[in-house]
Amino acid sequence: MQKAIRQFIPNGLTLANLMAGAAGILLIIQDMPHWAFLCLLIGLLADFFDGFAAKMLKVSSPLGVQLDSLADLITFGLMPVVLYFYLATEVGASSTLAGVAVLFFASCAAYRLGRFNVADHPGPDFSGLPTPASGLTVMAICWNISRPDTINWLEIQPGVITSVVVLVLGILMVSNIKFLSLKFTNYRFRENILKYAILGGSLILIIAMWLDAVLPVVIWYFLLSATSNFVASSKPEKP
Repeated sequence: MQKAIRQFIPNGLTLANLMAGAAGILLIIQDMPHWAFLCLLIGLLADFFDGFAAKMLKVSSPLGVQLDSLADLITFGLMPVVLYFYLATEVGASSTLAGVAVLFFASCAAYRLGRFNVADHPGPDFSGLPTPASGLTVMAICWNISRPDTINWLEIQPGVITSVVVLVLGILMVSNIKFLSLKFTNYRFRENILKYAILGGSLILIIAMWLDAVLPVVIWYFLLSATSNFVASSKPEKP
């Protein structure tokens, strides 16, 4: 009985992640799109703590892995682009282009999560852009679109450019480009300098910009991941 309860805790958090995404979609359909941002935050917290709980309670299982991917597909692979389609078309963007971007992004998210579940994971980093990071980027774009009365530091306008960005995010998810993982195997500064740079830079941006920092934080993560790839490719091969 005690073991069953321990196993339910991480799986329950994973299902909370899934329900947050599903609730966000329902709220968008009911013309309450701004609540979807709160649903994403709940999904992010649940997605972080389910893995943490599974390791702490030592109840990791193949079922948990599959549930996690299914939940991520709903919360980060579908809800953000549903919100993007709603907001972009509300302010005059092409529904055809936005619709193509939505379908492509969701398909790439499903493919990436399926590939992740069956692949070996010998390295510490991600192969392809993680689905939560992609979904968070789309939500950051949506945040800017939803606030036309405020200063928009990137001058984001819904239309061709933003739909192309969503398409590119889909391509990055299924690519073999390496992206940094923020999981630490040790805390030595020299071995984790880029991870500490991501965390430190993100904290500074959040303090300075609060919710407007989401997109700059994602761009910072992209830049340091690109730096990591460049450093790795410039190292001489061992004989």
